[in-house]
Amino acid sequence: MLNLYTANLAECTAGNLEGEWISLPTEIETIDAHLNAVLGVNKGIVIRDYESSLPIEVRETDDIYELNRIMQYLAAVAKTEREIIALIAKTKGLELAQVIQIHQDGEYMAFNCHNLKELGQYLYDEGFLSYKIPKEVVDFVDMEKLASDWLSKGEFVDLSNIGYYITY
Repeated sequence: MLNLYTANLAECTAGNLEGEWISLPTEIETIDAHLNAVLGVNKGIVIRDYESSLPIEVRETDDIYELNRIMQYLAAVAKTEREIIALIAKTKGLELAQVIQIHQDGEYMAFNCHNLKELGQYLYDEGFLSYKIPKEVVDFVDMEKLASDWLSKGEFVDLSNIGYYITY
């Protein structure tokens, strides 16, 4: 899910960019062995490159153990959930750890809708509205406006291009 190319910080500063790849998630012992191999006697590590199946960003100074914990969590959830978590983090500029906390707390809702009209209809059909709309007038309601108004009451991510709206 996440491959990191790590190098010894002191060696990089001296112009030697050699390092090693490690794939996450993995066992803690594997990370320990990797760090010992890359670091030697020096204690600074830098992430020089990464590859990920998720739309996430990794910084040079990110903690490998924390990244591993996050990847372990993501590996345990369904693929769609992984994608939603990563996309919320990316589009809202949040740390993955923050979004995972939102996910663990269940403080979000994902709606499988491709546009605001579909979302408005879903909100009406499933009883998410705080008010009732008489059946006789429902065909005259602007479902796009209804959904837009409902979304404006909180934080949301528009991922309608892949068929989701997420509120949290």
